[in-house]
Amino acid sequence: MKHSANHVTHGRAPVLVIAVLLGLAMYCSSALGQSGAGSIQGTVTDSTGAVIPGASIHVVNKATNVATDTKSNLSII
Repeated sequence: MKHSANHVTHGRAPVLVIAVLLGLAMYCSSALGQSGAGSIQGTVTDSTGAVIPGASIHVVNKATNVATDTKSNLSII
């Protein structure tokens, strides 16, 4: 009886190894799928505190010196 139980344990070992390897592969591939895009949240206001919808925004990544221009949108939560 002990011999057959040992045989069942050895039969599951390759399945466990394959499952772990597939899990690691899926984890690593999700890291490669990141876009690197981010977001900036805030409210653009004038000196009186009034919201300025459609304000021009200029953002510069200090690490790469890449600049992006966009316009604000108005979303009140």
